[in-house]
Amino acid sequence: MLPGLKHIFGNLHVKHSIQRKVGLAYLTVAAANGNTCSYRDTFTLAAHGIKICNNHAILGRFVDLITSTIDDRLDPMPYDHFSALGRIHSGITPCPFILNPEVVTPDDWRIVHAMDRTGLLPLPVTTALCNELSAKIYDEKKACHEAISHPQARQAMRSPHLELSGLCVATLAAALNPIQGKRLEGNSSLITCDYISGEMPDAVRFGAIIQMHNDMSDLVKDMQDELHTGMTAPNTLITDIAACGLLEECADFALTKARDVAPGSYIPVAQLPANIATCWSLLQEEAFGIASRMTSKVNCDALKTMMASLPGPLVPVRG
Repeated sequence: MLPGLKHIFGNLHVKHSIQRKVGLAYLTVAAANGNTCSYRDTFTLAAHGIKICNNHAILGRFVDLITSTIDDRLDPMPYDHFSALGRIHSGITPCPFILNPEVVTPDDWRIVHAMDRTGLLPLPVTTALCNELSAKIYDEKKACHEAISHPQARQAMRSPHLELSGLCVATLAAALNPIQGKRLEGNSSLITCDYISGEMPDAVRFGAIIQMHNDMSDLVKDMQDELHTGMTAPNTLITDIAACGLLEECADFALTKARDVAPGSYIPVAQLPANIATCWSLLQEEAFGIASRMTSKVNCDALKTMMASLPGPLVPVRG
């Protein structure tokens, strides 16, 4: 789902990466809040930072759970099986989809309850957010499946794909920002995707930009995977390329040009076919526009720098 985000959070498992955890907490709190804090809020954040450091292993497992574990579990499932896993609904009671042990195992639920027990994220908030994440996962996979036989359906995947990443970051931001977590807990019965977009707009924008960055980097890998498996790749840039009628050109590029480049290296944007380079630039500009709407100028500038520094698509390393 969000390997780029998982990479950022990856060292939460490492006992001695305190500086990384504190820096990450600051970044995510700023992304979620974007406003200056009162002295009281500062002490609240500091106390919560101690909780984060003391419970970094639990938080790390929770990050794994919502950024990769569940998605990795669902990806290989035939769509007919996936679509029969259970109904999805909003609210603070778990929907049948996430109660299905094929989706969320008993061990996964122990992680969720540990987040509540340690004070990192209240259970009603986690449950409501996971219900919304499930809805976006379903919408994304449904659009990807339908695009196999109806290529025009691919465009329907774009919004849930980016919204899923935004919700994922909002969930993590709520865990790292106790002020935001308490505010959500008081309104947990109201939590929907639209509510989160209004309540935590910067966190949602942050997630969408990270996903765009990741999709641009994985253009070649995801295109090759699609050609190999026949399954539609949930990749924003490939979706935009397909909407311009350039999917065949992109496929040819992924199969031929990538052979001439060392695995693990980047293909410079200047070496992309002209039409594909245009799609790349348009997506980059869209990400710049999203960053510009963030309430925190620091985060806006940092994300713009991140997007501008991406040299081109990364060629996958062959195992």
